[in-house]
Amino acid sequence: NFAGVDFEPNFYFLDDKFHRVNFSGPMANDNASNKQAFDKLVDQLRKRYGSPATHEVKDSPSGLSARADWQIPSGEVWLVVLAVGPRSSLFNFGYLPKQP
Repeated sequence: NFAGVDFEPNFYFLDDKFHRVNFSGPMANDNASNKQAFDKLVDQLRKRYGSPATHEVKDSPSGLSARADWQIPSGEVWLVVLAVGPRSSLFNFGYLPKQP
């Protein structure tokens, strides 16, 4: 649970090695909850990694979408909000390590 939203971790492996982890939220959570969770996680990651390489938020009549990512020495940390409808969205975040 993060910022009042439950996330499910999904670990992916390639050639028997850790490939990435995604944390998936509910398929259609309300935009206000997802925006709050997104903003809170951006703030926490900014404290740890500095300003994100990308930080975009679009709240339009068709729905909420947002993205932020950090390029860190070991890989990429990313956050994404995808519109499901005008009042609901999907929030996921994850980590993709650099591949050798």
